[in-house]
Amino acid sequence: MVSEFLCAAIGRLSYIDSNQQRVYATEIIQYGSGKGDDRWWNADKMVQQTQKAIRIFNQAFPNDIAVFAFDNSSGHASKAPNALVAQRMNLGPGGKQPVIQDTEFYSADGRHHQSMVFQRGDIIWETNEPIPEGLIGKPKGMKRILQE
Repeated sequence: MVSEFLCAAIGRLSYIDSNQQRVYATEIIQYGSGKGDDRWWNADKMVQQTQKAIRIFNQAFPNDIAVFAFDNSSGHASKAPNALVAQRMNLGPGGKQPVIQDTEFYSADGRHHQSMVFQRGDIIWETNEPIPEGLIGKPKGMKRILQE
């Protein structure tokens, strides 16, 4: 099986590295051959290849923003364990929810970094008191993230 990323500007997504070698996002999976094959294509392999494609895109087009569209695949529902997925989040802080990767967003006043866990120095807005020590490093919860 071959999995590829195509780009309207250059065809197969690629860039030329420092050794003047073209680097592609292509993944070739050999399965069904028995012992030593690559097993089945799955969500983890798709996420890994997409991360590779993002790195390649950023090398090829450092000043552009990529939009990735996927064909009709069972992988559409797959996400990294630390992906920002509302169904995995609690309304409030802590509890049984995954630690989500930090993110960045853009607004009229520029680019902003947003931590998805409580940091030292964060405050409880209603009381202007520091976040309790027990919440440092714990997931913020959907309500806090949306408020931020």
